[in-house]
Amino acid sequence: MSYYYYLISSLPSLRFGTTPPMRSAAFVALCGEWLPAAEAAELASAGAGVAVRATHPDLRAWLAWDAGLRNGLAAARAQRLGRDATPYLQAEDAPAQEMAALLQEQVRLDDPVAAEQAIDALRWRFLEDMAARAQFAFNVALSYLLRLRILERWAALDEEQGAATLARAVEVKEAA
Repeated sequence: MSYYYYLISSLPSLRFGTTPPMRSAAFVALCGEWLPAAEAAELASAGAGVAVRATHPDLRAWLAWDAGLRNGLAAARAQRLGRDATPYLQAEDAPAQEMAALLQEQVRLDDPVAAEQAIDALRWRFLEDMAARAQFAFNVALSYLLRLRILERWAALDEEQGAATLARAVEVKEAA
């Protein structure tokens, strides 16, 4: 797997809360040049958010963990609103007990941005731990891609656009 040595050692480092050093699409294209076709395709599907038929164990582990996180969020938010979470659960994956407690804390925060940052920090830590299991392998490329996507998401947030989206949502709810 010598192709991973060059690819991974040439990547700029990532830090949570900073501007992404490259676009995830550029990283996927770079992987397409260096990785075996099957692994590059798996990364491309993960980058596009459509990795439902994941074959690589690290990608399957991420999808299961993230599904558990999302289910934990749905359960915590439903509990806060006094609703049944069942209709909002997407998979059978449940969050670890300590994660569920952390998510309960996050949904109680008055600042939704701080809550989202804390939740993405959980994702970031999971992805860093995934990358630490092997230094020059698929798991590192996958972790890098998914962390790039987190950075891109935060870089794309715009206060004016968010206010406009909120105003449209309130209008729709009031009209209903």
